[in-house]
Amino acid sequence: MDDYQIILSRDLLQYSENDQVCVTGIISDKWGKKDNFGISLKDLTGVVNVSFWNNQKHYSKDMFTKGKRVRIYARVSLDRKGQKCLGSVDSVEFLEEINQLNKELDILEQESLVMLSKICNKIRTHLVKLGFTEVSTRVISRYLGEEILEPLLAEYPGFGTAAYLTPSPSSQLSEFLAVTLLPKVFTETISFTTSYRFPNGSTETPIIMAKAINLSKDEEKDIILRISNSIVDSLSDKTFQMITMQGEWSDELPVQKPRKNGVFIFSTYSANIPTIGRKWNSMVHTIIRFEDDKSNLLVESSTEMINETTNVTTFTFYPSQYLNWIAKAPKRQLLNLWKMYDGGSIYG
Repeated sequence: MDDYQIILSRDLLQYSENDQVCVTGIISDKWGKKDNFGISLKDLTGVVNVSFWNNQKHYSKDMFTKGKRVRIYARVSLDRKGQKCLGSVDSVEFLEEINQLNKELDILEQESLVMLSKICNKIRTHLVKLGFTEVSTRVISRYLGEEILEPLLAEYPGFGTAAYLTPSPSSQLSEFLAVTLLPKVFTETISFTTSYRFPNGSTETPIIMAKAINLSKDEEKDIILRISNSIVDSLSDKTFQMITMQGEWSDELPVQKPRKNGVFIFSTYSANIPTIGRKWNSMVHTIIRFEDDKSNLLVESSTEMINETTNVTTFTFYPSQYLNWIAKAPKRQLLNLWKMYDGGSIYG
């Protein structure tokens, strides 16, 4: 089955009629007669219908039990309403559940990792197209000899020498800009969102951080919205509207007011925050926050003045928060920047 493209159900919209695809999901419904029937497969991203009308493989409706997982190799087809479905089924695999992995939460968590990877790839692809150079950084630990701008020194008794821990790759990207003089750079890494440990997982979360020299405000806004629109348009069937706000930056987070579904906030704050370090002295004068309709932070950017002549803009993208808005995913997969989940619903 090497010719079949493995997809999630929502990906079906991106394929053309007669394309060969493979979908894995849980049987959520079935209908029709014994030999001319259809089933619905459900995964993290939605539901796809599979038609067995006039099937030549002699599959029977009785073979398919609700709640069981199957993998189906078929071609993209159109149903009577002109909606895309799967037809011309070539092969069906009935999957044996692995011990301890047959719960809905576990299935959703693993499938959410696939969607999270797609979101990260979208962000990386757009940044490369926009002229950003990707570099590798290490946030969790660095060798003692690799002095960076603002490290934290942590000692673990009984585990050898001390290690440097940094809360973000920002200083490493700044160092890269200063040494190479390249105008745009980005990295994908794992960073921390809080100082405590979430009891059902960890507080590390994937981030993509980018830095650029002397961007205009229009370019900064265009990068945020272009990447966000691409993620939503290609990986979901949702849409959003945007309203803009301006204000003065405050150390205290504002009280969150109820919002309409699908209304995102693009907030620009003027600031006067000194960033003082041994090798990097600057003044942050603008902060932008792009939030979804539940006040979850999707992107944050800040612009700082270096030596009173050069502006450096830093973008931080939070892929897990895009996932939170696009699809139902376990909360242990979604770690907000300033909210601690209270153990209520298991979904974001």
